[in-house]
Amino acid sequence: MTDATALSNGKATCLIPGVEVRRLRTNRQASGELTALEEDCNLGFPLRRVFYIRPASPESVRAEHASSDDMVMIALTGGVTVDVDNGHQKDAFRLEGTAEALWIRPGVWVRLRNFVAGTVILVASSREYAETRHYDSPQPHLIPGI
Repeated sequence: MTDATALSNGKATCLIPGVEVRRLRTNRQASGELTALEEDCNLGFPLRRVFYIRPASPESVRAEHASSDDMVMIALTGGVTVDVDNGHQKDAFRLEGTAEALWIRPGVWVRLRNFVAGTVILVASSREYAETRHYDSPQPHLIPGI
C-alpha cells in the first residue's frame, strides 16, 4: 500500500497507470486556508459534478466499480483506504488530509474501505451522474495510456 507521506515531495505522482496522487495548491494565511479545485490547477478536467461520501460505519465498503468519468477524491475529514485496479496493476492508497487528492481516470476500478470514524470524502467528477456508466470490473480500454 502506498503511503501519502512518501509522495508529499512532488506535485503529482503516478500510483499506477490511470491513478495519480496530486498535491493540492492551498493558500494558507493566519486566518485559515483555502483550496480551490480548478481545471488547469488541481483537476485536469472540466468539473461537471461534486458529491461527498460519508460512510455509515468504519467497516463500510463503498464504490467497488469502475466508471466512465474522471474523478478527484479528497478526504475532507478522516481517512480511507482506496483500492485501485486498472486491469493490469493493482495498488492501495491511504487517503488522509486535504493536502493530497487522488485522480482516478475512466475505467479504473475503485473500492473505498477501512474508513476512519467521521470520514467525509469529497469527489469532483468530469460527468453528471446521468452521463456516467459504471462497470463491475476494470475497463483498461478507457484508461488513457494503457
